[in-house]
Amino acid sequence: MRAACAFFVCLLAASRALALDVQVTDLRAVAATVRATVEVRDVVPDRFKKMLETGNVLHLRLQTELWESRPVWDRLVFPAITRVFRLARAASGGDVSIADAGSSASYPTVPNPLQILVDLGNRDRVTASQKYYVHVVATLGPR
Repeated sequence: MRAACAFFVCLLAASRALALDVQVTDLRAVAATVRATVEVRDVVPDRFKKMLETGNVLHLRLQTELWESRPVWDRLVFPAITRVFRLARAASGGDVSIADAGSSASYPTVPNPLQILVDLGNRDRVTASQKYYVHVVATLGPR
């Protein structure tokens, strides 16, 4: 009986922690900077849409790291770059504004997918002969 109850509680917790669909669509060394293009699909899941529609503010936190893929231990090339985006509907019920510390844009609806360019660091720390990957953690919440 205890095992069944524990399983049920774990199942409820897992259903609340649905992950955002995040994909890295591009990784390039542009000029002197390594830049990643990250797409977040279905940024505002159904359980948060009502909050946004009623005037509450949502925050999308995007943490991005560049790693070098190596045979034994992968190497962190650049420490985490964290950006926080503020999603809010205009008081008149109009456009949705998406803003962070460096930019702001308004849309009639939340774009799907939301495409974000992230400058990871100086290209001096990467070489063409190595393999790299980007690790992204995206969270959405009211604060």
